[in-house]
Amino acid sequence: VAEDVARAAGLRATRGPLLCSSTVLASPAAKRAAATAHASVAVDMESGAIAAGAAAHGIPFLAVRAILDRVEAQFPPAPLVGPDGRVRPLEIARRLATHPGDVVRLWALRGMTVAAQHTLDRFFAAWFGYVDTGGDFGRQG
Repeated sequence: VAEDVARAAGLRATRGPLLCSSTVLASPAAKRAAATAHASVAVDMESGAIAAGAAAHGIPFLAVRAILDRVEAQFPPAPLVGPDGRVRPLEIARRLATHPGDVVRLWALRGMTVAAQHTLDRFFAAWFGYVDTGGDFGRQG
C-alpha cells in the first residue's frame, strides 16, 4: 500500500532491506561498504529501535523514509548532532572555525534536509488521503 501511495504522490518508492546503524556513515566509502556488507538499499539510524519496540509489543511496523543523502555525499566527521538528535551549535562553530570549507557541505546538508522533509510531507498528504477514502485512493481500475 505504501508503494501505491508514494506513486500516487508522484514519488519513487524503493523496497528493500534497511540497514540500521548506530553511527553516521559520513564518507562515500563507508556507505558503499555498509551497503555491500549488508545488502541494504539505505542506511537509517532511527527505525531499528522503533521497529524493535513495536515488535516487542506485537504492533505492526512500516518504515517510510526519505533519503537525505546519496552515497556520493560526504559530511564533516565531527559529531554535529547529539545522541538525542538535536543539533550541537558549539560543535558546528568549532568545526567551521577549524575547517571553514565545510560551510559548503553543511549548507548542502541543509538543502537535503529541506528536500527530504518536502518528500515526507507529500507522502503523508497522500497517505492521509488514502486513509480518508477508505483505501481507494490512488488505485487504478
